[in-house]
Amino acid sequence: MTARDDAPRRRASLLLAGAVALSVSGCALLPGQAPPSSSGEPVETLTPTPTDDATASSSTSPSGDPTGPKPQTPDPVALADDMRTYMDAASSVTIRGTLHDTERDMQMKIHAEGSTAGLAQQVTSDAGISRTTLELPGGGTMESIVVGWDHYLRVDQQWIDTRKPKLDSPLRKRVGAWVKVPRQQSPVEQYKPHRLLKSSFFGVGLTPEDVRRSPASTVPMGDEWAYLLQLNKAGKEGGNDQQRQVWLSTDGNAALLKMTYGTYPARTTLSFSDWGSSRENWKAPAGARTLKEFGDEDL
Repeated sequence: MTARDDAPRRRASLLLAGAVALSVSGCALLPGQAPPSSSGEPVETLTPTPTDDATASSSTSPSGDPTGPKPQTPDPVALADDMRTYMDAASSVTIRGTLHDTERDMQMKIHAEGSTAGLAQQVTSDAGISRTTLELPGGGTMESIVVGWDHYLRVDQQWIDTRKPKLDSPLRKRVGAWVKVPRQQSPVEQYKPHRLLKSSFFGVGLTPEDVRRSPASTVPMGDEWAYLLQLNKAGKEGGNDQQRQVWLSTDGNAALLKMTYGTYPARTTLSFSDWGSSRENWKAPAGARTLKEFGDEDL
């Protein structure tokens, strides 16, 4: 694998290990409704949920007035294990919020939904179906669809104007059209629900030593109680700037509801919902042109 081939993977780790912050309202504590049935060619856009970073900067903890008795806080190690067990058992999830692009120092809204199977496997699985929409500040949209090993994307003119890909990027000649990009060079990989979760909570993303350094508490989240787990990185990677805050359901599943990372304005904020019932029946776009070479600089 060449340096060009490996660039998207490196950028994914930078994005997830150096920027995740949440400021999304109204995330449910229980799984959502069943996904809609397929209606043929998936041409509709997933609209990222608006967020208010200025408001989010004042507090990273969702407040409220919960009903019912306050649950006892579980042991942090057991809580983290339950969280990952539930993630691995669920077949799909929907993710909404704001990502911070560390390379371009830019906030991006994200709406991703689809397959999450095989999170606990040591060998990375490229199976599954998902769709992700990214929206840039002031406009500009990238849509991507992953069907197993096949990666597709399309961008609008505002995306080109804002991101300014290299002059010979094939996307400049195919604005608004779907293209199929090589999986080994795909910048789409890092935005898959499966990849977002695996990079954050499995393997080196969350080690046993990290968990042992991570306190837990029970806090209000809207009109419900939630477990708050402060995930700290151990060793040389530790420090306040490496802390992730995750809110988990208290219904016995420890379902991940929300995660924050970083500080305002470079904060990443993600909400997680519809575990096991998110749509994962997207189809490959018809007529997409196959690109033999494609790298992050083309996007």
